[in-house]
Amino acid sequence: MPPKLTRAASLLALLLLMQCVDPLRRNFDYDDNLLTVEGFITDDSPVLVTVRNTRSTKSTSFLQPISGAKVEVRSKQGLVLPLRETSNGVYESDPNFRGLAGETYSLHLDLLNGQKYVSTEETLVPLRAEASYSTVFNPRISVTYQNFNQQKISSLDVFADFNDPADEQNYYFWQTRLFEQQNICLTCTNVEYNTRTQDCNPPPPSPPQPSIFYDYQCDGDCWEILGDERINIFSDALINGKDVKGLLLRQVPFYNGRGALLEVTQYNLSVGAYRYFERLKQQVETSGTFVDTPPAPPVGNIRNVNDAGELVTGYFGAGGKSVQRIWLDRRNYPSPLIVSMLGREVLEAPRFDIIKVPCRASSTRTPIKPIGWQ
Repeated sequence: MPPKLTRAASLLALLLLMQCVDPLRRNFDYDDNLLTVEGFITDDSPVLVTVRNTRSTKSTSFLQPISGAKVEVRSKQGLVLPLRETSNGVYESDPNFRGLAGETYSLHLDLLNGQKYVSTEETLVPLRAEASYSTVFNPRISVTYQNFNQQKISSLDVFADFNDPADEQNYYFWQTRLFEQQNICLTCTNVEYNTRTQDCNPPPPSPPQPSIFYDYQCDGDCWEILGDERINIFSDALINGKDVKGLLLRQVPFYNGRGALLEVTQYNLSVGAYRYFERLKQQVETSGTFVDTPPAPPVGNIRNVNDAGELVTGYFGAGGKSVQRIWLDRRNYPSPLIVSMLGREVLEAPRFDIIKVPCRASSTRTPIKPIGWQ
């Protein structure tokens, strides 16, 4: 299994919608059913909005997609941009659409049950200061994997440098995605892989203790996509117009001794979006980890037109965007500590060199070579 920090990407997607969220087990003591709407309009990519119910019971929270909604983005100048449902609860604009700098947008949502929702207006402010990035070798950090196995490992720490424009308020957000070459595409627990169903066999009635793991190789090229455990936001309130040097964005572990690709996306946020992320960051830091966060993000800028008392979570934002891809060369560093993405040695399944499994495309894995891979 990839490291535990892959769960972090699902929370960053609350605004930027880079990944889907699976049901998570969390600890809380109340029942809830909240509408969660997330979307962002930029000058660099099409619009994508997700509409889901956050349903929680005493011990489990589920994000359930809502289909069949009418979703539109409207501009102050009269544009009405319909979004098409491309998968359950996911609504997208024409792929050629781009937001315009200086234009003001709002989101309008009609559900099949007759409920109508609208966001506050967001003005698309272009990116004022595009950052440059540098890396520093860190001989030892601590990484916790999904099996809660904690390992000491070397890292390349990635820093942002930029010059903040003077005499204006600016709010910045960074999101990173790490692409790592993956050789193990499936791990079965206590059972072997079934070539007919192309999945692990059903679990045995009496599982052995301790569990037995069977790792299977990918049948072709495959890359793991690892999200970020940080919420990287920055306000220029205290440094207006000054140079910002050495803002830590991410610590990239040495999962191998070759290299990896880091995609860094920088956004310009409105003050409303910044405050939303600030609340989310405080929520995460208070609870300790992304996995243990409360069952829903904070209330954002979307309201029920006919019921002002309904709490709607998520945010619809607008802002400029820049994407840079950085090749992280791990060679030629002195005695780095290397631990694989499994957090352990590969446990070869029977007929390891014969039975191989496909690299199934998802929000966390792709068989397509990433742009910028070396």
